[in-house]
Amino acid sequence: MNDAAKAEQAKREAHWIEQMESLGTDVVRMRLANRMAINDDGPPNIEPSCARKWLRGKDEANEKVAVAAKWYLKWTFGSAAAAAVLGLLGIIVSLRL
Repeated sequence: MNDAAKAEQAKREAHWIEQMESLGTDVVRMRLANRMAINDDGPPNIEPSCARKWLRGKDEANEKVAVAAKWYLKWTFGSAAAAAVLGLLGIIVSLRL
């Protein structure tokens, strides 16, 4: 594939990604699963391999967000539990004196 063909392919893929962004992941996934045309505005139709690659990237990004949220929740809860335990210990010690 020469440079002009690579540039044209990259331009097409950028256009497809723009179309998929406007449709959303749910619509693209449903149309891909049902082997329907992914875009409605005529040729060139989005290649399924490009759609799968785009969906994989979206899923990986969502997974990173979920992992970060889980980590934040775990450490926030742990800190709150530690503060509660230390608070109770402080109350117990102050009542014994």
